[in-house]
Amino acid sequence: MNYIELINHFWRMHRLREFSAHEAFLYFALLNECNLRNWQNPFACTTKSLCAATGMTEKTIASNRNKLKERGLIDFDPGRHNRAVPTYTLTCGNDCGNKYGNEYGNKYGNEESNIIKTETETKDLPPAREKAEREKEGVEREKEKGGTETTLPALHRCREALEADAPWLERLAALHCRGDTDGLRRLMDRFFTRLEAEGVTRKSPDDARSHFARWLALRPAHDKPLKHMQYGSTKKTKDYART
Repeated sequence: MNYIELINHFWRMHRLREFSAHEAFLYFALLNECNLRNWQNPFACTTKSLCAATGMTEKTIASNRNKLKERGLIDFDPGRHNRAVPTYTLTCGNDCGNKYGNEYGNKYGNEESNIIKTETETKDLPPAREKAEREKEGVEREKEKGGTETTLPALHRCREALEADAPWLERLAALHCRGDTDGLRRLMDRFFTRLEAEGVTRKSPDDARSHFARWLALRPAHDKPLKHMQYGSTKKTKDYART
């Protein structure tokens, strides 16, 4: 048994079912205590020292060490109050050479083997099957984002959803149009016209909101009025054409 084996065993078990932050913190605190004692296993360690190392209460320590024991990472003797110090044993299933190896290895070894087997099979997938797996994962991600291309709402439905969101329009107008929501809607006309010109036919409302907000923030300089159209300019359109 060594540090690397125990850490690898922990992360394999974590992938099987995630540990809580308290469980993980307590386990690594116990690893450190064992390391400080030159890897005596079992080793004695007071609950107060674990509380000081982790910032947890004695009740939290007691609860989480029971969970670690159930998962097969440790075994312990709680000791007796003011008489005997608790002792802990680090276990790692069949990887460990201590007396707890067979007991916890039989319980959790098969689950770990299944994890390793699945990872190995994934690495050895033929190219066609691997491509299919990647495409399947991509479809799942698209569903999580709001649907595939064929299930996204049409562009005019997307715009209706944005225009119906009055609080969002007011915030955006205050940020970019000095509170002028009518001016913001005119800019929205230009935005959706540009999408149509680019061949976009479907878009999710969430994606359109973020896209429109970025478009407003990054409007190019040529969106500003031309000099002959600015207020107070004496330059005529025909004069501008000669320049």
